[in-house]
Amino acid sequence: TDGLEILYNSAIANNLDISIGGLFYDYGDYLESRSSISGIFGQLDYLQLLLCNKIEVGPYCKLFRKKIFQNIHEIFNIPKEIKVGEDLLMNLHLVKFVNKVGIVQQKVYNYCQNSQSVMNTFRVTLEHERLFATCLIDTIEEFSPKVSKAIEYAKCSTCLTLLANGLVITREDKPLYACLKSYLPLFYSEIPLHLRILWMFRYQSWFIHLYAIIKKLKAR
Repeated sequence: TDGLEILYNSAIANNLDISIGGLFYDYGDYLESRSSISGIFGQLDYLQLLLCNKIEVGPYCKLFRKKIFQNIHEIFNIPKEIKVGEDLLMNLHLVKFVNKVGIVQQKVYNYCQNSQSVMNTFRVTLEHERLFATCLIDTIEEFSPKVSKAIEYAKCSTCLTLLANGLVITREDKPLYACLKSYLPLFYSEIPLHLRILWMFRYQSWFIHLYAIIKKLKAR
């Protein structure tokens, strides 16, 4: 069955604003299956799934209802200097215009991995993460305290990226310092040690290659 047809049929049957399917990460010589939870979700539930990284945050493997893009100036109000994470910000901007989201397990997309892509070669800088954190906080704070736990997770993720790249946060970096204050108690009380280690090395090239080899061996 065609992937677009799967998403469309789900959208029509359930009157969805966003229809989401599963996908494969295509590493060339093997495929890694990625499946999200399935079901029908309201606005706040969808927001929490995005912030807690429980679904793909990019626009791929998704079918959007045209009308939710009516306010394109607000949805795409993302600084051009943000090279990584702009897809998450776009999806977060969309949340306020969404009432119903459906997720199916069926695979509808092959995400071809490229070691030379922006995502895999991007060098994190304090300036970039400061700008990203500012946009992230500005976008999601209006939903607090309704999804406060998910917001803390999102701030924690931003802080982990900084620490993994050896960047120092000071009180003068207000948006990043706000992330740091959320990060410390959550990091040690909520996240298992092995996941902390994996996350902190996730942008290192040697770790990406090692992770791919392990996945390939497990797939055999």
